[in-house]
Amino acid sequence: MELHFKAINVHLQDTSAYKWTVTEHGCVRGYAYVGGSLLQGEALLTYLLNAATRNELEQMFSGLEGIYSIILELPFGIAACVDQARSLPLFYRTGNGPVELYDALEHHALSGASLDEDMVSVFQSSVFVPNDKTCFQNFYQIQTGHYAILSDGQVHQYPHFKMTYAETQITDIDEACQYLDKLYSQTFRRTVELLNGRTAVIPLSGGHDSRLVAFYLKERLGYSNIIAYSYGSPGNDEASYSKKVAEILGIPWHFVYSDPEEMRELYRTQAKDYLMMSGNGTSMPHLQEWYHVYKLKQRGVLPEDSIFVPGYAGDFTAGEFMWRDVAQIPYITPETIMEFRHRDEFRPYYLIGKRDVPRSEACIRAIRGCMCDEFPELRDSSRVFTPKEAALMIEQAVLNGWYSKFIANAVRVFDYFGYQWLMPFFERAQFDGWSKIDNTLRRHENGYFEFARRIYPQKLEDLGYSKAQSMDWAQMKEIIMKERPYYFNYTYGYFGADIEEDFYKGIAQNRLKGPCVYILEDYLRFLNEICK
Repeated sequence: MELHFKAINVHLQDTSAYKWTVTEHGCVRGYAYVGGSLLQGEALLTYLLNAATRNELEQMFSGLEGIYSIILELPFGIAACVDQARSLPLFYRTGNGPVELYDALEHHALSGASLDEDMVSVFQSSVFVPNDKTCFQNFYQIQTGHYAILSDGQVHQYPHFKMTYAETQITDIDEACQYLDKLYSQTFRRTVELLNGRTAVIPLSGGHDSRLVAFYLKERLGYSNIIAYSYGSPGNDEASYSKKVAEILGIPWHFVYSDPEEMRELYRTQAKDYLMMSGNGTSMPHLQEWYHVYKLKQRGVLPEDSIFVPGYAGDFTAGEFMWRDVAQIPYITPETIMEFRHRDEFRPYYLIGKRDVPRSEACIRAIRGCMCDEFPELRDSSRVFTPKEAALMIEQAVLNGWYSKFIANAVRVFDYFGYQWLMPFFERAQFDGWSKIDNTLRRHENGYFEFARRIYPQKLEDLGYSKAQSMDWAQMKEIIMKERPYYFNYTYGYFGADIEEDFYKGIAQNRLKGPCVYILEDYLRFLNEICK
């Protein structure tokens, strides 16, 4: 779909299950709550088109609660906005001629494009491209929680959402648990309204996040049209816990065996299409759910109106990615923060052994440049940060990068098969709500775990949780050797024999490449082919 707003050309592939509503003065997909009222399509566009100034528009964007991307023709320019999770991304191209705006960077958009080698090297050190950059020269992305104003050939981006810590926080665990129960009840009441009787499909693991989704929908709010599923090798720990949770809550449950031969066939025949649709030159495509949703659809267990409700980001808002040792560092300088991020965010994804893989000087400079662009205060080498300032900066960075561009981007799997999706834990209200919980309760997710323990019925609490998350490297190595390459994250199955030599060599050398590395290698190969 080709559109023209003022001097801006808009190219819409409409690959998301959330389809665009297009009018004379704008386009919108997704939904948003405004003051408790649900707005979609033309109603949401009509509301936003009333903005007379950029400040007024920013206030409107800041008040939206939902999943959306928006393009508006306004008196002061074209506005393009993505939500607080960048769940429906937007991109633009600058250079000679008018600015080109895209909802996907696929073959047609990338014709004649050139790779940005610095950003490719950064991408290879992580699973995302930071800030507003992409893997291509002159192509940019609207940043997480930002909107852009495109006018007179110029593009300027502004934030409408930032993480904060409330000035006064809850420190008492009893008060925190009561508050969190109200927060989650409100969040899932919105989820029930959005489901509107349709089938909720929950990827149910053995951990906390998806269990909370299932518990609040079924037990607390009485939503009965739910199915759950898990996958992997028969009898695996995650699936065993998942099945028991579903039985306790009375939810129909399905298991998908991660058949390596079928996974390899799916990858061989459809990987290029899926990787190009989901990566957008900014995110490493997420494959964990891909084969398993394919099999569920093939079996006919998913009604056409199904909506997937994964537990993405439940651990994030609860504090999993807080800088846990920050309070013990006497002087937190920009260099301290950049070293921490370089070590924890920008490294190849290896499962076992050494992770300090050498990088070129150019790559290191590019990574540090991206960090300083994201947080300009890091350029002041004399600056000293408080523990709370440093912890907040790290959490914002993880949200802007790993969580929005990899975890949230996993919903492209559901898009690929034509299913809508919701992400309750990525709601703005969840970020705002958890900001009121003191960091001492969020660190190590202590408050989250205690909250879950108190709200669950005894059967659900006594069940416990999958132990997979607490395995040390020796245990993981033993299990991987027993289950063969396709065990970990159930994504080795896509590659199988192609990585057999690498796999066993890696085990022997205590340095095993994760499946993300293989996916990234293939994806970058496809991008190179397009550019050539």
